[in-house]
Amino acid sequence: MTTASEARELPDPAAEPTLVPNRAAAILGVSRTAVYDAIGRGEIPSLRVGRSIRIPTRRFLQVYFPEELATESDETSNPPTPEQGKQGDMSPNLTQQTTPQRVGLAAVRDSTAA
Repeated sequence: MTTASEARELPDPAAEPTLVPNRAAAILGVSRTAVYDAIGRGEIPSLRVGRSIRIPTRRFLQVYFPEELATESDETSNPPTPEQGKQGDMSPNLTQQTTPQRVGLAAVRDSTAA
C-alpha cells in the first residue's frame, strides 16, 4: 500500500504510461468521484479500455503540472539544429511544445494547497 506522500509524487510517464482514476485523485488531492466527474466533462484526458478508464500520464501532467513536465523535458531535450530555425522553412518545429492552460481540478488543487 502506498502512503499519502508517495501517492502525491508525480509519476514518470516512461515508467507509468497511464494512471487509474484513484491514482490521479491522490496526486491532485481530490476525491475519486471528482476525478470521474472531471473525466465525464472532458477536463481530464482519458481512454476507455473495455469498462476500465485510464488516464495518459504525459497528457495529465501537461494539463495539471506543466511546469514540472517542462523542467523534465528541458533536461532531456536536444537543442534545435540550425536547419530547424531556418527562415522560410514551413515545416513545423516538432521540438517546440505549447503549454496547455490549467483547467478544472487544477483550481481545486491550488486552492487546497493554500
